[in-house]
Amino acid sequence: MKTLFAITKDKYFDSVAAKWESYLQGEEQNVVLTNGWYHISKHKNLAPLSNIADWDSTQTIRGYGVEALFDNKQSTYFAPGPNKEDISDTNPHYIYLKLKREVVADSLVLTLGNKSLFPEVLDILYRSSQNPEWLKLDTVVTKDSDDMHITYKFDEVPILELKLVCRKAAGQNRLVFSELALTGRELESYGIYYSGTILIDSPYLEVRLKVEDINEDKLFVLYKYADEIEGLSTKMWEFQAINPLEGNRTATLGKYYQFKIIFERETTNSGFSGFEVFPRE
Repeated sequence: MKTLFAITKDKYFDSVAAKWESYLQGEEQNVVLTNGWYHISKHKNLAPLSNIADWDSTQTIRGYGVEALFDNKQSTYFAPGPNKEDISDTNPHYIYLKLKREVVADSLVLTLGNKSLFPEVLDILYRSSQNPEWLKLDTVVTKDSDDMHITYKFDEVPILELKLVCRKAAGQNRLVFSELALTGRELESYGIYYSGTILIDSPYLEVRLKVEDINEDKLFVLYKYADEIEGLSTKMWEFQAINPLEGNRTATLGKYYQFKIIFERETTNSGFSGFEVFPRE
C-alpha cells in the first residue's frame, strides 16, 4: 500500500497502510495526554515475531508456547506443562530467542495475564554478534501502577540472542506471562488513539482537531458505526479515512460511532489536541 501511495499519491492507499500498521500494534492505545496534547508514549518492540529467527523454551502446554508472547493478546500466555516439574533453582524454566536482526535495547517489558502470576527471580542473558559468550544483564525492576507490566531496565546493549531463566515464580510455581517486548530508545512509528462511543443524532458529522509536527498526509481518522451500542465493538473499521484538518462533512451511517486516530511520528513532539466531533445538518 505504501508503494501504491508513492505511485498514485492517492491518500486512500496511505490510510490503508496506516490502518494495517495499527493492527500490527494491536488494539492498544499508545499515546499519553500531557498538557492537553496526545503524544506517542510506547517504545517500539524491537523483537516482534517478524524479527524472531528461532526460539526454544521449557516444554509448554499445547497452544501456550513462545508464539503466544507475540500475538498482541493479553488473554493468551506462555505456560509450561502439562507434566513439567515445578520451577526451582535446580529446575529453572527458560525461554530462548534468536533474532534475525541484532538490535540495541535497554529494557525488557513483560505483560502479565494475571497480576498474581509473575517471575520472582529472573535472570536475563544475552549474546551479540561481537560477543559469543552469554552475559547476564544487571537490571532494575519496576512494575506499572496496574501491576500488569514488569519492566527490566538495563544499560543499553546490542542483542542478537536472548535467554530468560526463571528460578522462582509467584502463584503457580511456573513461568507464566502474556506478552514480551524488547525496547530501546526508538518510539513506535505510529501513534494510535481510540475515542469512546459517541452518539451521533444528525444526518452529517464533522471531525476536527489540532496537530503539532504532523504532516497532513500522515494523519488519519478511521471510524466504525452501529445502530445499536452493543454491536459497535464487533464492527470493522471503515477503510475510507477522514481528514480532520479540512472540511470533512460526512453522512452518518449509524447512531453510534467510535473513532481511531492514527498519525505517523515525525519528531518526538508529534501529537494532536482538541479532538471533537460536531453534528451537522
